[in-house]
Amino acid sequence: MGVFGVTSISSLFAYIWLFLVISVISKEYIELWEAILTLSFFFILVICAFIADKINEKRAAKKKKLEIAEL
Repeated sequence: MGVFGVTSISSLFAYIWLFLVISVISKEYIELWEAILTLSFFFILVICAFIADKINEKRAAKKKKLEIAEL
């Protein structure tokens, strides 16, 4: 669920960001700094999704360990 949450929030942010870039900040054309920032947002998304996946892995391992200890 963690990676899904990160991805869904990032998708919402991406639509808002693209609307702002195309309609508000620089009308009808994309400047280089906007393109670089947009690309960097993608890498931030990948890193956040990776971290969320690792956190879920640790939680699952901890839960499994507790279940085994209860037996």
